[in-house]
Amino acid sequence: MANELQIKTQADVIALADNFIKTNNIIPSKKYNVENAMVSLFTNVLSVKDKQGKSVLETCTPLSIQNAIYECITNELTPSKKQTYFIPYGNELTSQTSYFGNVKKARDVANVTIHSQVVREGDSIDVEMRANGTMLIRHKPNIKSLNRDIIMAYAVASDVKTNEVVDSDIMTIEEIKK
Repeated sequence: MANELQIKTQADVIALADNFIKTNNIIPSKKYNVENAMVSLFTNVLSVKDKQGKSVLETCTPLSIQNAIYECITNELTPSKKQTYFIPYGNELTSQTSYFGNVKKARDVANVTIHSQVVREGDSIDVEMRANGTMLIRHKPNIKSLNRDIIMAYAVASDVKTNEVVDSDIMTIEEIKK
């Protein structure tokens, strides 16, 4: 197969990314440095092994590697910032967005910041439902609780400009473990 995709070097990844961007008329945001992200991606992919301990560059299909790269570019994610993880499933490499990647997307798309916190046994927490459906969460961590079990977690999304809460959520430990 003379036309088979070759991904062996950092330069191959950068060339693949450049071609994808040009072919699909993608205009990355000014905040996203494609070349730096692809260098990070290549370095990260080099360290990913399959269940037998072999490099995914050897065991995963070139098309799945290409798609994982495209996923990073279209979502403007950078592996070195832990925004995405490369996970092999058999001979297919996938790019799975991490919590940090989801936070980045929320900031970019919805213009919000997300703050999350765990609540431990012994902490004080009070939750009040607001008329707009968001929750007012008052959490007072207890220094004596630092080594105790986590009983729940919460996240609050706030507008970047106004700092107004636009969404919030609470999960019990049982929900988190699902």
